[in-house]
This record gives sequence, C-alpha cells and structure tokens, in this order.
Amino acid sequence: MTTWKVTNRATGETIHAYTADEPYPFDGMGFDVCNHIAEVAQVETSTQARRLTKLAFIGRIGTEFSGILTAAKTNVQVELFVRMLDWATPDPDGTSVDLDDPRVVDALTTLEAAGLIGAGRALEIRA
Repeated sequence: MTTWKVTNRATGETIHAYTADEPYPFDGMGFDVCNHIAEVAQVETSTQARRLTKLAFIGRIGTEFSGILTAAKTNVQVELFVRMLDWATPDPDGTSVDLDDPRVVDALTTLEAAGLIGAGRALEIRA
C-alpha cells in the first residue's frame, strides 16, 4: 500500500492523504484539480561512526595479520599501517579504529593490492 498526498494544483496546499495501491480521484479532488503524489518512506540514516577496538579490527583481518607483520619488517607502507594501529588512542568507549576513516580505507586497499589480504577482503573487513 502507498500513502498518497493530495495537493491543490493552484495553491500547492496539501488537502488530504489516503492509503491505496493506486491513486484515485475524490469528489472535488479529481486529477484535473489536484495532484495525488506518492509519499516516499523516509529512511533513517545513522551518522554514528562505525568503530571497533583494535583487537576486534585485527580479529576481522584474521590469520592474514601475521603476514602483514612480517611484511612490515621490509615494507615502509605496511609498517605505517601497523604503527597507525599501534598508535591509535582508544576513545572513551574503548574503540580505536574508525572503519570509515580514509586512512584505514587506503591502508586496507593497499594491503589488498599488495596481496597481503585476499581479494575483496578490504570491503569485507570494513563491512
């Protein structure tokens, strides 16, 4: 079922609303003098950051993290990622890693491109 908002074409004023599968005219509210507009359901979006503790984030990476630590000994970019995790200060709620932070996104994308995490894992870890 759809909720239809009936507005006066001349004034734009909403004069009625009804629920039906299809719009239909009423006496004095026919299609010739009124618009019957389907109302779109409002989707609530969250502005809250998606955050994890360091351990939960490393848990999402899984066994691939040992390969990342090994690579960090010879690859500066990988070492920067490990240090970024190490240096991240927990917020009052105990979380340290913002999954939407561009630095985290870039780091995971780089790790995936380098083959240190599997194909598609960057998105999977952030999901």
